[in-house]
Amino acid sequence: MKLTIKTMQRLRILVILILLSLMPLYSLAVLNEGQYAFRSLDINNGLSQNTVHAILQDKQGFMWFGTKDGLDRYDGISFRTFMKESGTLGNNFITSLYEDNLGQIWIGTDVGLYVYCPQMEKVRHFTLISNSNIDIDCTVNLITGDQKGGIWVVTQTRGIFYYNPQVDVSVFDQSGCASPHNLYIEKGGIVTPERFCEILAEAFPKTEAQIPKPFISPEQISAVHSSRGVYDFKGRVWGSDTMSWTVLYSEDNELCKPVYSRVLMVHPVDHINDALVHVQDYIQTIGIAALEDKAIDFANKATMAGVARCPLIGRMLNFEMPWDGLFLIDRLVRWNTLGGPLC
Repeated sequence: MKLTIKTMQRLRILVILILLSLMPLYSLAVLNEGQYAFRSLDINNGLSQNTVHAILQDKQGFMWFGTKDGLDRYDGISFRTFMKESGTLGNNFITSLYEDNLGQIWIGTDVGLYVYCPQMEKVRHFTLISNSNIDIDCTVNLITGDQKGGIWVVTQTRGIFYYNPQVDVSVFDQSGCASPHNLYIEKGGIVTPERFCEILAEAFPKTEAQIPKPFISPEQISAVHSSRGVYDFKGRVWGSDTMSWTVLYSEDNELCKPVYSRVLMVHPVDHINDALVHVQDYIQTIGIAALEDKAIDFANKATMAGVARCPLIGRMLNFEMPWDGLFLIDRLVRWNTLGGPLC
């Protein structure tokens, strides 16, 4: 077929007509792609207050709304509200929200800092004092974290605070009576036991900058090197080249002897009660992070076996009264009775 000038002109007109006929469809497709459906959430849907200062979506998919009068968690259908009046929150004026590597929600308010533990489904007041003897009792403007797992808190009148959750292991270089050495983590959680080890390994160098490592003796270096060799064979090892910190992981459920020098041994378990077989009366402190019912059940059984303290993990070295099961004032007071036994 020979293409004449007239034939080519007709073909060109046909192509143009086809393109023009497709353009409305193409434009419609683009328009549909750019359309979004919005709906309002307010006090009529269950939001505690219409003024929202902070919004966060956590690792589980929940939406968190920090309002002027309460903290709300939204699952896509309904709200769960945390408020001071119900005993689930320390203060209602929420200013900022942040989720850390472990899935904890850090809550800034106009009078201080709070932390929501997803395992226990409870909010606790963050009361630690800084190395300058200053606490966070004012408006929190911003909460964020770094790649090492540290938490940064910017306040309105108290300055900037830095907190590293690995302090339990680093304070006193694990020589304290409440320093952790063995950690038992349930399988099947949001953070796997091995991932938890990776988070620890990311956080330890930052902790070392905050709490410098003291001199390590040749004997201590030898002990750390030996423990790493064992776990290289039966599990996994994370650690610094200078032997200043070590995380050891193995699948066995055992209670390993302390190595000290910031060496933490991690063991996966099906249930935290699987660790109770190791509890004896010489163990003073066991840190717990679990749902309330599970934590109470574990604590009841552990204290019956002789354990004195079951604080939250991260607060193992913050001592309270009674100390080792005793009130110190008992040693300064002489108790007398009048009238004999009551029965």
